[in-house]
Parts: sequence; structure tokens; C-alpha cells
Amino acid sequence: MPNSHYTSTHLTPVVIIAGGNAERLNNITKCLITVGQTTLLERLTNCILAQQHQTYGKTSKIYLNINHANKKIIHLCKQLGIKIIQDTPDFESQGPLAGVVSALRVINSATNHAEHTGIITISGDSVFLPQQFYSHVHEHKTSKNSLLYSTSDQSQAFLHAYWPAESAEAIAHFLRSNQRSVGRFLKSQHAEACYFDQQRLPNNQTLDPFFNINTPKDQEIATTALLLNDA
Repeated sequence: MPNSHYTSTHLTPVVIIAGGNAERLNNITKCLITVGQTTLLERLTNCILAQQHQTYGKTSKIYLNINHANKKIIHLCKQLGIKIIQDTPDFESQGPLAGVVSALRVINSATNHAEHTGIITISGDSVFLPQQFYSHVHEHKTSKNSLLYSTSDQSQAFLHAYWPAESAEAIAHFLRSNQRSVGRFLKSQHAEACYFDQQRLPNNQTLDPFFNINTPKDQEIATTALLLNDA
């Protein structure tokens, strides 16, 4: 569980984009999918907090973008110290970019603009995070403050990204033109790519560090990988 003693607003805040439901997993909200005994929301939150505290000795605020939070999600967010951000009315339910622009608006309207120059987002259906994910992206923000997304040998993780505060206006314009593709938007803005190595398991097999769960088979693969890591 998060330790509120270390909570700080000086690190770049993190927004977990919950996404929709997993239709092939009983239509469960993706961030509530369990791997072992832990939901993806808990795993991602604790992983980010651990990375931040190990590197900086403090942690940032973490938010969850979701439009229809059920009682379980609300209870879990309270336990984890996460605030929920819904899509703003003008872009409600228009995909992940709607969540990004809504988070940018809410966070920057509630804080000193000099304190936050953007947000780091994570896809809520992810299982793992590269060991130095947060520090790599946060340091990019510190040095360049430009759009950044993550890549690996197997995927382009467009939602594992850094979004400067100034990108909110461009995202809004993109959505108003009836476009929703996160990848197309990032490439139209000449976003930089940050490469991360494969996740190496103790049995020397590798797994995409941005592996996500959409099917029962994906869930089985993730559970096996975590068992190997914990062995």
C-alpha cells in the first residue's frame, strides 16, 4: 500500500487510463483483471510508487481516468490513495485521448502551473512496467518537456507516455476533427520514442514489457510469468 508520508506533488503525476471492458474476460473493467491475487490497478500503482520512492525518495500523485467507476473501483481507489478523473463533457467516451486531455485539464487547473508541466500516462490493462520506466520518462520531461511514448521490440506503447501541459490544446483540436487514434496523434506531433528492453524471466524467456491482457490466454501467460519472477 502507498505510504502517504512520502507523497509529493513535485514529481510528474501519473494517470492510469482504465480503458474499456475486456469482452473476452466476462466484460470486466480491464484495470480490475486479477493476476495472481492482485488487480492490475493495484499492481501498476504499487509498481510506480516503488520506482519513484527507490529513485527519488518520494512519490507523486496518481490518478485513474475512468468514466463509469463501480463500487469496487471506488473502494480500491480510496485504499490506494488514487483520485478518479472522468472525461470532461465535451469529449466524454471518445477514447483514450479524451482521458489524456481531461486529465491534463483537471490536474493543471487544480495546481500551480509551474509545478506540473505535464502528466505521465499508463495503460490500465498492462501487467508489467520496465524497471526504470518512471525515471526515464520523468527525466525526459525535465530535460525536453516534449511528447514521448514508449516502444519495445514487440510493441509501440502509445499510452505509456509523457504529455506536456501544452499538448492539451492540440489533443482537443484532434478530437474535434473526429480523430481518435493515439498513435496517429503522437506521430502527427513528431513525438519521440523511448525504447525499453524486453522483460527477461528467470527461465531466460522474454516477454514484452508492455504486455497487456485482453483474453484468458493473456491472463494465463501473465500469471505464469509472475510466478516465475516470484520463485
